[in-house]
Amino acid sequence: MAVSSSITVHRSGGALVVRLRGEVDVLLAQEAERVAARVAAERLPVVLDLAGVELLGATGLALLTRCRDACEDAGVGCSVRDVPESVARLLTVLGLDDVLPPVTPAQSAVAARTG
Repeated sequence: MAVSSSITVHRSGGALVVRLRGEVDVLLAQEAERVAARVAAERLPVVLDLAGVELLGATGLALLTRCRDACEDAGVGCSVRDVPESVARLLTVLGLDDVLPPVTPAQSAVAARTG
């Protein structure tokens, strides 16, 4: 059964949770632009939930870096959670694993209670 591809955003525990699912590629470019604009406008910490990602293309990578940059500009944190092994390898190869830290256990507990 194929997972539908999507990018969604919701507030959880004082942060924005950006959930990516399926194949995050050029077909989601408009959705990625909308999400990146919201992240920049809201100036809240961001948790990038990658649990459902099957493929992370250029559109997905650009969204991750735009979220990270928006958080840096706002002086708030940006982290990732539930990163599939294939995506973790890609982030490591591209050097993004150092600038997109994993969610801490405390952050996960808050998100689980409120998300």
